[in-house]
Amino acid sequence: MNCLLLERKTGTNEITIESFIALALWKFLDTEEQIKVQLIEVDQTTSSVAININEISHENYRNNDEKKYIQLPMLKINDGNYNIIGLCSVLRGICRLMQSSSKTGSLATKLLGFKENCLLSASTSSLWVSFCEQDIIQCLINLTKTTDEIIEFPLQMLKLECEFKNPVRMHNIFKVVREAKKDRSIQSESATKVDLEHKYCHGNEANLSDFILYVIFKLIFLTVTNENEFENNIPHILKWYRNMDMEFSTLYDIIMMLLSKVPQKDIYFKEELPIVEANGKYFSLFKRQLIGHKMKKCKGFTNQNEIDLILSKLNGLNIDIKSEPGDENRNIIDDNIIEELLSSGEFPQERMDRKKSQLKSFTSEVIKIAHDDDIIVDFCSGTGHIGLLIALLLPNCKVIILENKEESIKRAIAKAKILKLNNVSYYQCNLEYFNEKFQIGCSLHACGIATDLVLEKCYKLMANFISSPCCYGKIQDLGNLPQSEIFRAVLSADDLIKIAHCSDQTHDEKNVKHINLDKARQGYFCMDIIDTDRSLRAQELGYTVQLTRLYPEDCTLKNRLLIGVYPR
Repeated sequence: MNCLLLERKTGTNEITIESFIALALWKFLDTEEQIKVQLIEVDQTTSSVAININEISHENYRNNDEKKYIQLPMLKINDGNYNIIGLCSVLRGICRLMQSSSKTGSLATKLLGFKENCLLSASTSSLWVSFCEQDIIQCLINLTKTTDEIIEFPLQMLKLECEFKNPVRMHNIFKVVREAKKDRSIQSESATKVDLEHKYCHGNEANLSDFILYVIFKLIFLTVTNENEFENNIPHILKWYRNMDMEFSTLYDIIMMLLSKVPQKDIYFKEELPIVEANGKYFSLFKRQLIGHKMKKCKGFTNQNEIDLILSKLNGLNIDIKSEPGDENRNIIDDNIIEELLSSGEFPQERMDRKKSQLKSFTSEVIKIAHDDDIIVDFCSGTGHIGLLIALLLPNCKVIILENKEESIKRAIAKAKILKLNNVSYYQCNLEYFNEKFQIGCSLHACGIATDLVLEKCYKLMANFISSPCCYGKIQDLGNLPQSEIFRAVLSADDLIKIAHCSDQTHDEKNVKHINLDKARQGYFCMDIIDTDRSLRAQELGYTVQLTRLYPEDCTLKNRLLIGVYPR
């Protein structure tokens, strides 16, 4: 049975805003026969909405040992074999499950949007998904919790208002404009100048974005009693909202039925509005999410004189910065097992050979430190090559495959069925949403900061880790660079980030197209610097750490391997 887990404040009928949105969709798509609701009681919540608990068929979640590890809302599919975490992903999962329904299947498909891609991206890479999943909810929380009568107008609303002022974003917009104008002579260039109405968030049909925003704004306008305060500042939002009120009357009725009470407030807004974006720049919630340092002036990060100065600072530490050769004893894993895992034609032959070497070298290190009944997590798993191979080789261990891309998870599940594996479960979510307990954390080529987020997950549980970092230039300073106290004594965060960018200047020394071998060798050394900082941080936390390399080293340019074991 599929199960929707929601968060309920202990001793009350209050649930979090995210849980309320998920519950509204559960009711809207009439999912009671396919998905049961379970409420998990928590002592404290960041936000809450009082509901008519008798209006929903539900159970109380009774596994107290697991409660503290569960991030909500969560959708458990097939009795927990496949778990989805994160509001947007959970809503998409509910729609996916209901697509086969004779009553609401077409509506569920429509909510998934064009090519069923609505809110598909991770919040870490999409400003729009981050806005719908976090920012606009925080706006409601701020309005609910404020004790002031006069406050600054919510910046989140102004951002959405700006987006609604921009041209509508939709597939094949030129065709839609021509049909709307009933004029086949309109060309693409002139179509862009036509003001297509923002009837919905994207295009001419409502989708999950509209669903989330409508629920949030319904709660906002029920909370803030003097609606006139919004008229002058967000006219485009109000026009969209009133259209949704008329055309989604069923959803309106569901929201009002679910709500027990909404605390109303007389709030007034300051006349001076916050600035959405400085310098009058064009603002859009669909700009690519910028992670880490901007790369427009990459040379500024790799100026050789500055790099030499940073390296000279490290010389004074008297630390042996190097990685050890990889383990040649990798034949403990049979090639036939890996070939069974890798689909025929999945990679070109040359890449297939390199992939096999990576899997054998990485997984052999996992086998060395694993024990029966260990829970092993393959973070940033992709289609699950590492996790599925570990599951094949260690049938007495439980393997969790964690990936935020829906399609990659589905491909991993399909492979596991072919291999008849029964010791694997799957989590579709961002790293920050995963709170389950485990004994070994693995990550093969987790990009940039993802490697450090995985390591932090391991540190929190004192779990062993095996990690092969990638994309060093994408690491970020989250207030903890350098990571180790030893490095922090001589290097700044900016110093380490410059070294990280040099780490991405590696290339194959046998490649005749590249003649600057000194730069490549420096790049490999800089990789060792970054990973030595990571190693020292783990050692300070009590780990025994080995910095080695995958074998053979030419199986990948990013061939460093961090292995950390915490004493049990």
